[in-house]
Amino acid sequence: MKRINLIILYLFPLVLFQFYSYVGFSQFVVKLLSFVSVPLLLIYVSDVLFQQNNTTRYFKIMRWIFFSTILSMFMAWIFWGQSIVLGYRVTAGMLGLIYFFFLCKVKPSIKELERMIWIFSFVYILLWLYGMSKAPQLIFGFDSDRELDDSRGIFRLIIVGKSFIVAAFFLSLNKFSVLKKKKYLIFAIFFFIFIVLQVVRQIIIISFLVSLYYILRNNKRMWLYFALAFMVLSVTPQIIKINDDSVLGKLIALSENQAENQRNGDENIRVQEYKFFFADYSKNMLTNILGNGVAHSESSYGHYLEHVQDMKRYFLSDVGYAKMFVINGLLGLFLYFLLFVKILFQSISENNMFAKLFMIYMIPANIAADWYAKPDGIIIICICVYVLNMDTNTILCSKNRFDEVYNSNILAYKAF
Repeated sequence: MKRINLIILYLFPLVLFQFYSYVGFSQFVVKLLSFVSVPLLLIYVSDVLFQQNNTTRYFKIMRWIFFSTILSMFMAWIFWGQSIVLGYRVTAGMLGLIYFFFLCKVKPSIKELERMIWIFSFVYILLWLYGMSKAPQLIFGFDSDRELDDSRGIFRLIIVGKSFIVAAFFLSLNKFSVLKKKKYLIFAIFFFIFIVLQVVRQIIIISFLVSLYYILRNNKRMWLYFALAFMVLSVTPQIIKINDDSVLGKLIALSENQAENQRNGDENIRVQEYKFFFADYSKNMLTNILGNGVAHSESSYGHYLEHVQDMKRYFLSDVGYAKMFVINGLLGLFLYFLLFVKILFQSISENNMFAKLFMIYMIPANIAADWYAKPDGIIIICICVYVLNMDTNTILCSKNRFDEVYNSNILAYKAF
């Protein structure tokens, strides 16, 4: 890979992350860099983006999603009166999908992308540790009025990069499964500890369940042991005592309180949000199909969304699939659904299983959050889809090579 491409490979995510919104950097400068980087990269990869003969498994789907996101800016302009400039400013982060086409252009090795996941995951952990050492002082995030929340037993830091530690967790498990080296099992435990320390229940539960499936999928005896252990713990929950003031204790108490509210007849807030955003948010049938775009806080469209948030306490960030629908319409929702389903049923080599595990994780993770639309989520999705694309190409190339050898042998046999 050329040195300039290697620089872009690592630099573009940092620019998209706005350099982790470190308070010591100029907010104007880092945002300006992120706004400029997307069109520059678009120009650089335009020859690949507009290819007509690319028949790889996911290329056309990713291109349609990218163009659908661009179209959403014009939908916000036409039907909500939001200027294209404001539309681009608030949509630029989601246009980070252009990174996928950069990968298709420069074709980095999967080993290089694995190295990138390791690096960004450890960088996130170091920044998280630094942020915790300074808490409650805000170190990452340009919202100076925001206070750090410690209601879950530990400060919740808003730092871009959580998706990288999840990807590193799956990569570690994948490496341990393939290479049988204990250091990768230690890495997996290490990353899962930091997943728990993010005190986000859905990340903890979903990553655990996906990893459990991966570990037990071909081991019937392990499934039996796990089922027995689960039954014992369900019947005798007093066996394990968890301090109510601990991180796990507070997460469990929060879950129990929410479950109690639902038993009392209170409809889950996520269900209410989904009902509203799917049924009552869009302007008309066309915006239902093609989307409303992303709302900027300085436009009338943004003021409407802020009114919804203030009066109803409904947030698009809480409901990922509703956000897909609101921004990209039924078209975008269908495209993401098609992407996830194709990946779910794709057969891949064991070495690249980490990419599939992460994408499987993203399917339920977006039910109650919008990880797919966050900068780190976008970059990891691009990496994983590219890896899966490469895996498909390898299989196809192997098949084509086999066909060539087979046909040449048949011709030689006939000649003989």
